[in-house]
Amino acid sequence: MFAPLLFALIPVALCADKTLTQELCVDCSKTELCDKSAQSITYDVPESKCYNPQEQFPDDNGEVWGDFDMMDVCNERTLTRTFYSSTDGSCTNATDSYKLVYETCLGPFGETYPWGVFSCI
Repeated sequence: MFAPLLFALIPVALCADKTLTQELCVDCSKTELCDKSAQSITYDVPESKCYNPQEQFPDDNGEVWGDFDMMDVCNERTLTRTFYSSTDGSCTNATDSYKLVYETCLGPFGETYPWGVFSCI
């Protein structure tokens, strides 16, 4: 009777061991990705967990992250980033979702750090 619940929780537990990294940088190329000699900043982002970036990364003063809740889920080849209208870490009312390819230059992210590279291991 309790087995279906147990099996439903296993994938979430497996995801918890992954580390999702988001590196934002000034310059990015297909061969070098984020240029290590240029200015960059790296974030360890919660994976498969709702978070509010203003609470998760309070030292950024809103320069990198928006005000709305997010959830990032690692898949084998892509990251699915979902945005919500909530701002309290509850992830209610999804507003947009993107599939982002790992180890690829992506952007624009903003004026200070226009490029980004995601990895999930």
